[in-house]
Amino acid sequence: FDQDLDSLKERFAKEGRVWNEVPMILKAGEVSFHHAYTLHASGPNLSDQPRLSVVAHLMPGNTVYRNKGQNVDNIRLLGPRPKEGQPFDNAYFPKL
Repeated sequence: FDQDLDSLKERFAKEGRVWNEVPMILKAGEVSFHHAYTLHASGPNLSDQPRLSVVAHLMPGNTVYRNKGQNVDNIRLLGPRPKEGQPFDNAYFPKL
């Protein structure tokens, strides 16, 4: 969630990681699909209208919870105490 893309780019360079910048200009109503590990950002909203978006994260139907010590917001949707191996299969994770 770092808004300073220049510092992120520098950090990637120091770590020897590749930074490929690809501009993608979307018109109102258009959509983009990208891999979950793709960094993506938008420039500032210079209009007087709010910027609206819809996000869908797709994953295989047999995906289960694995505690890897990371704080991922979707975990809370599994209930108060998700268990190792618990499937993501409730109303918050509909099958397409």
